Amino acid sequence: MYQDGRKSLAKLIFHKCLAPLKCIFHKRLAPLKYLQILALTLPPLVCPAFAKLKVPARAQRGEVIAIGDLHADLKGAQEAFWIAGVTDEQGRWVARGVTVVQTGDLTDRGPDGEPLLRWIKGLEAQAEAHGSRFVVLLGNHEVMNLHGDWRYVSAQDVQSFGGLERRKALLALSRGGEWARWLLTKHAVVRVGTTLFVHGGISGDFIAPAPQLSAQVTAAILSQPRHPILGERGPLWYRGYWLNAEETACAEAKRVLTTLGAERMVMGHTTQRDGRVRSRCDGRLYAIDTGISRVYGGHPAALKLSGGEVFALYRGGSVKLSP
Repeated sequence: MYQDGRKSLAKLIFHKCLAPLKCIFHKRLAPLKYLQILALTLPPLVCPAFAKLKVPARAQRGEVIAIGDLHADLKGAQEAFWIAGVTDEQGRWVARGVTVVQTGDLTDRGPDGEPLLRWIKGLEAQAEAHGSRFVVLLGNHEVMNLHGDWRYVSAQDVQSFGGLERRKALLALSRGGEWARWLLTKHAVVRVGTTLFVHGGISGDFIAPAPQLSAQVTAAILSQPRHPILGERGPLWYRGYWLNAEETACAEAKRVLTTLGAERMVMGHTTQRDGRVRSRCDGRLYAIDTGISRVYGGHPAALKLSGGEVFALYRGGSVKLSP
């Protein structure tokens, strides 16, 4: 019998390598299960994808996992969580005693708006049942939706909610629907140990402890939608750590992190087009928006903090980033 991890690997290889050949086999001679068994023994020379895929290790107790922007791509999101060892191949939470932070931008661009929200919300309860903590942060796209700014909403996303009016009723702050209420329970910034997690970045203009900064963001969402804290230098939009020259970015990061007594900051928002987690300033800054959604190329990845070390997690395995 094959272990669950090997079954997962077989499914991935089947879809990448063997599905296109399925039509040449008679269904009675080569049903899906036999093709998946074949996939397990397929040499890398025949299927290059085999060499790149590894069964992920389950996240271990005490580890911290961070996953970036998902943008309404359920399949990509589930693969990222699986790669991180947080869920199984069916998207069910399996990790015990871990902390997982998703850094916002669940909505827009992709096709699976409501299914993705429903899955993420379900994981919250599953995480608790496994003695884990799952933190979902606000991204700029969540706030845009709350305020009725739908510039980046795809037609497929709208249809995933059952149409335009239902999407408005569920997401618009003014309508007070299910998803609007749920999003208002989310923080903009969270601190886990000595690491700060935020969607955009904590700039030098808004230096405050995570609970205070989150409360300020929520207050602005509710009553001051044009407040600067929701603007380009606020924690949901700031890109300076990745667009500014490194010397400038590192000087700002040092000031912010020193003031807040933190060692590092982990951010989404600024997409890394090569699909790789990026580090700056001797491991003080990490960018984890790798373009998980197929709209950005479909590059599932995650960040892991374990025993003082930092790793990037990909389809092909882990890469140590620091120290």
